[in-house]
Amino acid sequence: MPVRRWSFLLPFLLFNLFCTGVLVMVLAFFQVPFGLQHIAALLYFLVLGIALQAWQGSAFAADPKLSVQRFMTGMVLKMLLTLLVLLVAIVTLPKTAILAFVLPFIGLYLAHLAFSTGRMYRQLLRAPKP
Repeated sequence: MPVRRWSFLLPFLLFNLFCTGVLVMVLAFFQVPFGLQHIAALLYFLVLGIALQAWQGSAFAADPKLSVQRFMTGMVLKMLLTLLVLLVAIVTLPKTAILAFVLPFIGLYLAHLAFSTGRMYRQLLRAPKP
């Protein structure tokens, strides 16, 4: 059964909606206001995730090995971009707002890493064996 190119979109959007809800609840629990920096973090992972998963999935039907190679490349790119965003945030945000941005940002990064790894693993299990 071939993998449809955009079959990841609905589960990915639902996962991001879940992450948004969890983020809002955790911030409310710790009495941290939900601000523009949190919306920017959610949008960053949403846009980057859609772009990477579309790019990685486009190769899966043709060659699962190429898809795995793209997956690993995507993970490295996401890690480097995320480190760059964190560095810029630490330098530009006021000292009182750094922790309230960095910890949720790292949590979102780890959640998206787990989601994309699980998705790739499920795809590889369903792939036809040579």
